[in-house]
Amino acid sequence: MRSLPVAAALSAALLLAGPPAAGARTPAAGTRSPRCPKGTVALRTKRKLTACVPRAQPTPSALLKAGAALSPRAPRGSTRPSARARRSAQRTLALLTARARANESPFGTTARSATRATATRATAAKIATAKTATPPPRAHKAETDPTFGEVLSRSESPDGRYAARFRQDDGIEVTVEGRQRVDADDSKHFEAETRDRSGAGITFGYGEGQPTPSCPAAGGDVPTRHDAFTVAGQATASHGKRTWFKVTTRVEGRWHGYVGVGARAERFDVDVLGVTEVRSGVEIAATGKVLRRNATRVYRTVLRRRGLPVGATGEDAYDALDFRGPKGRRIESADMRMLGLLVAETAAVVEHASDELRKGDERWFEQRSCARTTFDHAPAHVTKGGRVDWNLTALAADGAVAADARWTPTSTCGVLTASTTTGPRTRLTVVDAARAWGPLPPTPGCVAAELTSTAGRPPAFAHEVPPEELRRLKVNVAVRFHKNMGTGIVETSMRGSGEVLLGDPSSVGVHVDGSGTYNGTEWDGTPENSCGMDMLRTRDFAGRAAVGAQRNDDGTISVAFSAPERPYEMSWIVVVPATGGSETIRAAQPFCGQPGLAQTLAEVTVTTQEVPVG
Repeated sequence: MRSLPVAAALSAALLLAGPPAAGARTPAAGTRSPRCPKGTVALRTKRKLTACVPRAQPTPSALLKAGAALSPRAPRGSTRPSARARRSAQRTLALLTARARANESPFGTTARSATRATATRATAAKIATAKTATPPPRAHKAETDPTFGEVLSRSESPDGRYAARFRQDDGIEVTVEGRQRVDADDSKHFEAETRDRSGAGITFGYGEGQPTPSCPAAGGDVPTRHDAFTVAGQATASHGKRTWFKVTTRVEGRWHGYVGVGARAERFDVDVLGVTEVRSGVEIAATGKVLRRNATRVYRTVLRRRGLPVGATGEDAYDALDFRGPKGRRIESADMRMLGLLVAETAAVVEHASDELRKGDERWFEQRSCARTTFDHAPAHVTKGGRVDWNLTALAADGAVAADARWTPTSTCGVLTASTTTGPRTRLTVVDAARAWGPLPPTPGCVAAELTSTAGRPPAFAHEVPPEELRRLKVNVAVRFHKNMGTGIVETSMRGSGEVLLGDPSSVGVHVDGSGTYNGTEWDGTPENSCGMDMLRTRDFAGRAAVGAQRNDDGTISVAFSAPERPYEMSWIVVVPATGGSETIRAAQPFCGQPGLAQTLAEVTVTTQEVPVG
């Protein structure tokens, strides 16, 4: 038994079926026990109470007929609701239902805007009163709603409640009251009546509880509050009196779905209470004064069932249903039919829950729109023959860690091991056993994983860790040289610099030439100014230096600097770490025929910097 949209079915009943019979005679005392009519199934409780449950989905038309059968017969010649009233009811029901499902104001305005408009009108009235004590009379212009007609009264409150009364051009009056959803736990509903000039009319209503959560919780829970509300009734008019009845059915409670580790809904629990009230009476059509109020007939159902599989139908829950009819009354055929309708509406919660969970599977399994995966990895770059570790965690839509998960990891670029394939957390390790990772050619470390969890099925996980970027080493060398020959002789001073660009780390043992320059001052020794003559006369010198470097297999670099014109006193080779370093070199050289007279000091400083290739 599949649940149909209540509003659509009720609209069809109001427009096409016409008003049901005004009433039915009750069987005389002493007749044999009533039986269920064709098209229904007799469902009996332990107290031997029978309900005639329809085989097909019950319609609001059946609800109207069952309510009419339980109400006193209207006087002969009573006026039934007109075709205009029925058409107005159909239009009003469709509009209010659409706005209720969208959680919009039934009148196209929000409670806040209505309150603001009221305050604005009050302020304007105060200003007008202050300007003149006797304002001129002004013609009253009736407020008109473009949908419902002339507004007789209307109110909306911040808590979502609203009420209004309208008069349409054809004389039909429409009364509406209900409540919008303000908080997430609120239900939304409305009840309306269309009444023609004679007082005959149709009553209808619709309501629903909170929507099904769009995503399961971390533990796979899908808790939902169910609140289905339906009103159907009619009134006839005769000689200024209205004879009316109204059937109100409400099935409320909770159903709770459970998503398994396979990311699909597996089962659900149902705990709902159904109540149908049949009220009737007679009143003055013009004033609403009550002339007679008949006893209210109340029917109740209870459905509590655990562990229903997704896909279960209403019939699967019949064994867990309990119901009872009005107290202190002999159960009649009409009571059995009304109980059957309520039983069917209560059992329909099972199919409703199954349908909602199947729709949920589309979101959290097929569309992967709920759960997600968070991760970190080390190291940041891979090297030849290295390894990478990924730490993965399955999270629910709210960010909480999933209660359980199943992992299916793969890797196409290394040997994969997993710490575990069950649980919300796992560590995946990939080792470059083939020594294929590296910058030449660019080959990353990679891993992929499919997973399902109690929080849903997240998007497929895939990640690559890039190799270290191919970089060259820029070597800068700076030289400071001093040669001191003692008092009375000009000191030799020289500064030089150079630059070499080495290849990638694989270029070990390859010498690379660079470029450099040097300049300084020294004693101006010439044939005309030889040793012992003017030893304080100076001259400048400069030139291009020969600079070179290479990577060593122990991780160091060798750097050479030489002034080609002075190879014996200004040439050095130093070995420093790849990160750079400095070295001080002291020596003694002959000068003017005296061995060791010149004391030399050379400071060679090397700095390095990695730069991208190209």
